[in-house]
Amino acid sequence: MVRAGAIDGAAEIHVIDQGPGMPEKEREQAFERFWSNDTTSSGGTGLGLSIVRRLVSASRGKVELREAAGGGVDGVVRLPLAYAESNTGGRLLRASPSRRLSTAGSSPAPCLQ
Repeated sequence: MVRAGAIDGAAEIHVIDQGPGMPEKEREQAFERFWSNDTTSSGGTGLGLSIVRRLVSASRGKVELREAAGGGVDGVVRLPLAYAESNTGGRLLRASPSRRLSTAGSSPAPCLQ
């Protein structure tokens, strides 16, 4: 499930799964490059969350993994709205179906404008 909203001058995005969850220590380790939980075999490289942390940090935001209500993990990204507005000339960011960005080997993804 994905939830998003504006709270205290920041955009807050939650990506919540309903899996078995993670202990607190592992939730912090998950942001380290190439880290992998030995009990899961997702086939990933262990880079995804470290890239997310760097991008969010470069945007003056914060990212964390929390325990989700009812089990699972709640991935939370907080980005300051003032920073986003100052770097877009005061315009709010929105997905535009008319402008797309494509990358090799993948389907086009909406751009933010």
